[in-house]
Amino acid sequence: MSSIPSSVRTKVRARDRGQCLRCGGDGTELQHRMRRREGGHHLWNLVTMCGTCHRGWAHANPERAREFGWIISVHHASPESVPLYTFWGEWVILTADGRYESTPPPA
Repeated sequence: MSSIPSSVRTKVRARDRGQCLRCGGDGTELQHRMRRREGGHHLWNLVTMCGTCHRGWAHANPERAREFGWIISVHHASPESVPLYTFWGEWVILTADGRYESTPPPA
């Protein structure tokens, strides 16, 4: 699979204001919520994270990361609708056009 196109990378970083959406620190990396071969480089599939949260937490704690929307199962019927819990204490949906939409916590 190809690397993330620079135009998509720029949109994700702008949407996330350069912050790690998990801890609020400097966002130095982009996380594919669903494996890139299934979810591609869609805006709903990418989030900005710091290295500690990306490699040190999300990949080390996959079950917990799934509970909070940081990882999406490849078997999910509509992955673009999976909410994400952010560092500011809010659940959001990442839209296909690069916005956030507030949403209630998952059931």
